Amino acid sequence: MNGNRRTGVILLVVLLLVLFAVKRWDQPGDQKVIKVDSWEEVKQYQYAKTPGLKRAEELHLVRTFDTKIHVPGTGRTLSIDEIWYNSKHVFFFTSIDVPSGFLGAVPNEREVPIVSFQMGLPGDKPGGPDHPLYTLNWMPNEGVIHNGRFYNRATTNPLYKDGMSDVLPQVDEIVLRDVSVSIGGQTIPLPDVTLPIRFDVRQEVTVSVPLKQELRPMDRTIVLESLELGTTVNRLYFRFRSPDRSEQLNHLSFTLRSDKGEVRDSNLSRIEAGPNGRHYVEFEPFDKQPAKLELTLHSLWLAGDDRIRFSFDSGTYSRHVKNETDSYREKVGQHIATIKNTDIYLDELYYDDRGISFSVRYEDKEAGKVPRLHLIPETPNDAEMGINRKLPLTVTATNERGEPGEYGQRGSSSEGTFDMFLDAKFVQASKRIDVTVDRLLYEIAGEWKAACEVPKGE
Repeated sequence: MNGNRRTGVILLVVLLLVLFAVKRWDQPGDQKVIKVDSWEEVKQYQYAKTPGLKRAEELHLVRTFDTKIHVPGTGRTLSIDEIWYNSKHVFFFTSIDVPSGFLGAVPNEREVPIVSFQMGLPGDKPGGPDHPLYTLNWMPNEGVIHNGRFYNRATTNPLYKDGMSDVLPQVDEIVLRDVSVSIGGQTIPLPDVTLPIRFDVRQEVTVSVPLKQELRPMDRTIVLESLELGTTVNRLYFRFRSPDRSEQLNHLSFTLRSDKGEVRDSNLSRIEAGPNGRHYVEFEPFDKQPAKLELTLHSLWLAGDDRIRFSFDSGTYSRHVKNETDSYREKVGQHIATIKNTDIYLDELYYDDRGISFSVRYEDKEAGKVPRLHLIPETPNDAEMGINRKLPLTVTATNERGEPGEYGQRGSSSEGTFDMFLDAKFVQASKRIDVTVDRLLYEIAGEWKAACEVPKGE
């Protein structure tokens, strides 16, 4: 009797553990695949992952389909539900049947089907320009499950003239080639799919908002000229002025906040150069047309004529690295200079079969101060690519005979360091190595604001 009772208790505990594991597995916060109870929740997920989609649907720029493709040997169908073809990206919203897991658990990201294809035009010749898929902010094994179907998004570039120049202004049809579905490690090929798109770039709506305002971050001037609010992208046009003619604007970070509660961040986006010193940065589009906007400048990344120099002995390399498994770390901690409120150190040298990696560390003397000016570490560039293009953090290494260095792996960290390997062959042929890092990168951080109204009737 005691044995039966013990067995019963054990079985009960095991059952509770299984139910707990299934329940925990089914929680949205624990996995990339979540289950929702309504179609509205599916759409909200799509809208959150695809800024501008809601407005594009309202403007009839999104094509809906009832295209279902049988997946042989699985009893499943792949459905292409919507396509938002625009001049920046092409978004494919797809769905496919998925069975429930044990005791109704939601399949995890390793178990959901993965859809793949290439986009092209009807009549494209084999070997023509490829348009492979990319992820942006939505992975192929990530999405929502509703009524037994897994909803996902695939993304690619729009089609271009002559390969990769201007976007084709009109596209009537597209063809999806090399279509496949991967399920449980098995890839199942599917037939090509031809779809009507009727894309016309002239249908994309853009509202131009004149600004004519200036922001003044620490003796520099950002002249805000205009803001283009588009269904595909928002674009801020500006000019940069500095009292230092050598100073070059590398990145800047803006936040765009609408009166409808939407926020778009440039996230230190790439600065595109226009004519006559005019530049622009891009933001993701809004889902609702705003009436008022607030712009906040948070950060500028700049590079000028600042440089550092340091040297180290490399003659001991062969003593520390005798075979490909050897490595040696030498803590240096040598103060090099103080520039832009930042102490700079040669932090350490690391030896292995690739060569010697030097690590430079920054210590911000005004951390927490707003506004502030300080150096920032980023992945350095080597002299072979950096000098002619005036790239920031350009490293030049020479040995005692003046011979130029050969460069390898490099990187940076959030701990305030950047590093670069000097190639083993160059190191072995040298006794002393002199390093110069030109065009140090620095940041002006703070908060500078401007506001504007969007013209009515647009």
